[in-house]
Amino acid sequence: MTWAMDQRDYSQRQACGLVGMQSKTFCYASLRLDDTALRHRRRALTAERRRFGCRRLHILLARKGLRLNHKKPFRLYRQEKLGVPKRSSRKRVLGTRLPMVLPEAPNRRWSLDYFSDAINNGRRFQAGGGRQLQP
Repeated sequence: MTWAMDQRDYSQRQACGLVGMQSKTFCYASLRLDDTALRHRRRALTAERRRFGCRRLHILLARKGLRLNHKKPFRLYRQEKLGVPKRSSRKRVLGTRLPMVLPEAPNRRWSLDYFSDAINNGRRFQAGGGRQLQP
């Protein structure tokens, strides 16, 4: 654009037409304010409160007197790649499982692999559910 205007003496309208761009786009100046102070403040809060996410940090900033739309802090949060660190998974049991020991005689070990059952007369009972015989 500027090359065509400087070197070839095209007008701004002609250069925009040559490239296929609207002149409004060429003349556009962003009205966005500088966010460095907000970024530093947010980084300090994030370092202090690591488990807080974007919404909670927005509330803390509002309490300190910085009234912002909810979209701007979210945009800055994404740009700086600040995120709540993922919690580590539960530790697995190390070692191998021992094989089940065989009982010495019949009826020495009972295993329940069901949750509820019914007796001959139709009364229901639950195994390990806390409630015993139910009428």
